[in-house]
Amino acid sequence: MLTRTPFSVRYLRRLTDRVGLLRRAEFGEPDSFGGYDTIDNALALRLCTRLFAQGIQDDAAAWASIYLRFLFQAFRRGTGFCAGREPLGDWPDTMLTLAQLGQAARALAAVSNSELPGVIRDRAQTLWNAVTPDFAKIRCPRAAAHWLLAIGELPPGEQRKVEGAAARLANWLVEDCHHALRTSDWEWFDERWLPGDACLPHGLWAAYGMLGEQRCARVAAATTEFLIQQLFEDGLHVPVGTRGGWSRHCSKGVFDQLPSDVAATAEMLSYAYDVTGSCRYAEYADYARAWFTGNNVKGLCMLDETTGGVYDAITPAGHARGQGAMATVSYLLSVTAARAPQATSVVDLGTVVCVG
Repeated sequence: MLTRTPFSVRYLRRLTDRVGLLRRAEFGEPDSFGGYDTIDNALALRLCTRLFAQGIQDDAAAWASIYLRFLFQAFRRGTGFCAGREPLGDWPDTMLTLAQLGQAARALAAVSNSELPGVIRDRAQTLWNAVTPDFAKIRCPRAAAHWLLAIGELPPGEQRKVEGAAARLANWLVEDCHHALRTSDWEWFDERWLPGDACLPHGLWAAYGMLGEQRCARVAAATTEFLIQQLFEDGLHVPVGTRGGWSRHCSKGVFDQLPSDVAATAEMLSYAYDVTGSCRYAEYADYARAWFTGNNVKGLCMLDETTGGVYDAITPAGHARGQGAMATVSYLLSVTAARAPQATSVVDLGTVVCVG
């Protein structure tokens, strides 16, 4: 049975300083010498749009300002975003990939279409306008999917400006990726699975929501079903382990299982439910979310009730000892993506998130 689990967002407050969201923590103690990841801050920015809409307004607005400022500081015109910031303020030359850039852009789009204060929305729209790529050059399945998700988050007026790009990206995912590779036992977009790959059908569900093209829905449904068959066993969620990975010619690894991968699956299934109304998708989204509270191969709760953090991975030995930003933000994104029939609420009572 999936139980009702209260969980606090106080740990997000502990990880956030005046610069941004710290990347690492061990045994619940934030590591101020670990630096900051741009993707962590982008995902946390997207989370803030949901927290604000669901009642945690003062904290969400304050955090959103910090994370958005971090993205502005990380941005390099013409090249994208630096991947992170060192604790003493240096920005290494490593840049986000085009797929990661799409994740950052999705956060900006979500803010521009959110209920956050107008000044935050306007600044996010300004940065979105600066980072929008030449969509015709995107030839990576994950990049195409993340940019479709980003376009899908835009306000309707802005979305219409790039509908043509969305149609081209969706067509490329369907024709050049899925149709070119699919077989009777491999209904997917690539020869291998990477963590977070639930973004691929998610991108096509978003394309269907924008464009209404039935072939997007058909491929999204087929690949979602493939994902359900491969990642769930009698309701138990068994994500792909990063030790060994998974490809069409190799069996999937079991460990280490990552919260970010689980969150991508939960968000995709929740979105598929929103688009189709199929309670089956909502049911499997619940199973994925319940991975955090023990619906996993180890039967472990990934939430540390003492610290408020989330463990970084499930390893063969059990919990990874870290409780970093990515794990915590991934959990909160997964639960705030929930829709009825699961009763999920976020209420500002000591910033407690109640998960149905």
